Amino acid sequence: MSKKFSVQIPEPCSEDWEQMTPHEKGRFCEACQTSVIDFSKMSQSEIIAFFKNPPKKVCGRFQTHQLTTYHTEKPESNFLTKIVALLFGFQVVSISPILAQKPIETQQNQEKKQENFEIPTNLVFKGQVLVNEDSSALRGVNIHIKDKNIGTQTDYDGNFSLELKSDYFVNNKLTIVLSFVGMISKEIILEKNSIDTSYKIFLEEDHNRLSGELVVTYIEYYDNLWDRFRNWWRNQSYTRKNP
Repeated sequence: MSKKFSVQIPEPCSEDWEQMTPHEKGRFCEACQTSVIDFSKMSQSEIIAFFKNPPKKVCGRFQTHQLTTYHTEKPESNFLTKIVALLFGFQVVSISPILAQKPIETQQNQEKKQENFEIPTNLVFKGQVLVNEDSSALRGVNIHIKDKNIGTQTDYDGNFSLELKSDYFVNNKLTIVLSFVGMISKEIILEKNSIDTSYKIFLEEDHNRLSGELVVTYIEYYDNLWDRFRNWWRNQSYTRKNP
């Protein structure tokens, strides 16, 4: 079972941050008589650690892109994916003795196959998106081809992969747009004949901050078949013990 929580500020505070009294973890608001924690300088892991045991009421200052959903545990790979990988590995082991019995191909045959081999026309644009200030990964960044409804999003670790067909390019060039709430959008021009194997892309913050009382929603969910089966089995066991 995985856990996640979302952080929102429904009614941002109008008090001036610069006029508040400096405090151990941020500032003290005289108008509200409340300590305001400065989350804007915290990393994602520090925010997750804080909300594992938060006080009942929290006022905080966030960058706009930090008001999002956080996973307290990294999602595990799907149970079906593990089974498929296991079966595939078994097939490879089973087939390998058969392959070993095939006659060794001559160099001449190999050269003929290389001549007939066609280079794939589709390219892959992949890499990782990070925050410029602290190099933390950005999850959920929208990445799409400019003027086209074709794109993807970054995963938990900020990684992405987008297949590019040859007809997407105009004069051997193509523009990729990256956007995320609270960050300055970025455009990258790719040239068909010089796409790198992997990119590290840094997005700049727009430096807008929001302060106010936080609304934190915690959610527990079952993200794979194994967790669902385990929960079902526990319920069955409890029912048998407590009819």
